[in-house]
Amino acid sequence: MLLVVEAIEVSHLSKTYANGVKANHDISFVIHEGESVGLLGPNGSGKTTLLRQIYGELLSDGGKVTVWGHEVPADMNSIKNVIGVMPQDAIPRTDLPVFLQIYYSLLLRGFDKKEAKATCDKTITSLGIQEYSKAYVLDLSGGTQRKVFLAMCLAHSPKILLLDEPTVGLDIVFRNKIWQTLKTSIVESKKTLLLTSHYPQDIETLCERVICMENGKIRYDGTIPDLLSTTRTDTLERAYLQLMGDSGQ
Repeated sequence: MLLVVEAIEVSHLSKTYANGVKANHDISFVIHEGESVGLLGPNGSGKTTLLRQIYGELLSDGGKVTVWGHEVPADMNSIKNVIGVMPQDAIPRTDLPVFLQIYYSLLLRGFDKKEAKATCDKTITSLGIQEYSKAYVLDLSGGTQRKVFLAMCLAHSPKILLLDEPTVGLDIVFRNKIWQTLKTSIVESKKTLLLTSHYPQDIETLCERVICMENGKIRYDGTIPDLLSTTRTDTLERAYLQLMGDSGQ
């Protein structure tokens, strides 16, 4: 009998900040290997806090998180090479050229120099950012810096991608490039994706399942087609607005 290990398991997770703001409460869900799941909710609904708890940047007040069978944060050394994380507001170091930014990140993950160079070249090409390869990150626009961070997130081919608002500040052309790159990677490598976004179109394009959050609690967890059927709508945006009590009319 094969032992099935869930990619991500969140059990009764809670977080209250020092100022008394309750970011989330009693959050539970399981994400299976190869699933693509979107977290959708208004500002302040707890999406970013939840993601930070999952990848170990933020300690939880209660509950439990496991990633690929390893507990967060106790076993982060076993988790770090399994996940690729793109935080919402993070930018790469600004004092390095793009190529070296990605190259050094691979060396830190244990790649040898030859393998790191080849992987770096492949990643830069796949995302279409060759023209910035020798440019210093400091000289790039905010949107292009986000592209570089995404390249760093994808380069080591992690089993699990945790992406917090990856398309914020990006033009529609590169948003489509990200969609295609992620969809190809997910299908070919059976990656697991957990994505937060303010854009329902991002989630509808990339994910098969959506978790809708409001005030730190889950309002809906299920497939997108089931949500569309339940709300009798034809897009995730309309379904989401109806779920949150706004028909959009």
